[in-house]
Amino acid sequence: MSITQTCHLEILQRVKKINYAIDATCGNGHDTLFLCQNLEREGKVFALDLQPQAIANTKLQLQRHDISQDRYSCILSSHDQIQSVIPSHLHLKIEVIMFNLGYLPGSDKKITTAWDTTQKAIEYAIKNYLSPNGVMSILFYPGHLEGREELTRWNIWKNTLNPHCKIEEISNPTTSSLSPVLFVLQKTTC
Repeated sequence: MSITQTCHLEILQRVKKINYAIDATCGNGHDTLFLCQNLEREGKVFALDLQPQAIANTKLQLQRHDISQDRYSCILSSHDQIQSVIPSHLHLKIEVIMFNLGYLPGSDKKITTAWDTTQKAIEYAIKNYLSPNGVMSILFYPGHLEGREELTRWNIWKNTLNPHCKIEEISNPTTSSLSPVLFVLQKTTC
């Protein structure tokens, strides 16, 4: 099972229903597709990425799977601008928020997520958008320099998070230290 499939399974095991979700780094659209396929009837997914190619890839992925355009909104924006692009009426109503960090596969590997913007986005999303009992997944790729930096700084910073956030690390202990590492955070109370 791939790390992305594991992530999807972990989310489904923790969330009863998904009315609203955010794919904070939509990339090639795999997580956005997963979220759309698991939405409640009137639900919506907000997919963000700062690269136009990622937005185009995500839209194409959703079109290939006949996902109705009213089920998602693809937004050309960095995840650290989440407060500017997600409607304020969804305050504490987002059941799932996904961060798949790193670079866009098949594109310029010099364009990556960076810890300063990622931390800002995660912190804001937990405080302002993630619902009680909501789930956030954060997938790190330490196989490249910026990914290692993000994971190192996350491992220090995560201990300062609200004590009402339960965090579980999901990784394969038999794999390399450069293999992807998944964290699943669940907000247990307001």
